[in-house]
Amino acid sequence: MATVALLIVLSILGVMTVGLVTTGGRDRQLSVQRLDTVRAFYAAEGAMNMAMRELMLGDDIDADGGAGSVSDDGDPQTDVVLGTARLRVEIDDIGGNTVLTAIGRAGDAERRIEAVLSHGG
Repeated sequence: MATVALLIVLSILGVMTVGLVTTGGRDRQLSVQRLDTVRAFYAAEGAMNMAMRELMLGDDIDADGGAGSVSDDGDPQTDVVLGTARLRVEIDDIGGNTVLTAIGRAGDAERRIEAVLSHGG
């Protein structure tokens, strides 16, 4: 009888251990996803700042062929990387306004920031 009780207790402890290990793994995965989301946001914000600076100075600082855009075309000479995050800025003229869309990527996370610059009138 004691052997059966011991086996039951050990089985319960084994199931609890597996549950704790599984939960810990999920928590770690969620933490990595949160960090990637923050990295992607700050990469997008940094890209937007870089694009605005290029526009204010009228200079193509990252040498991607245009002031206000930031490249992510796979060319290591022009691509901008912030830590483990990749970033780019797309520039469009819509209705007489300049629209900048900054995109930051880190891991599976992607964040976008959009700015509309009015030309006055």
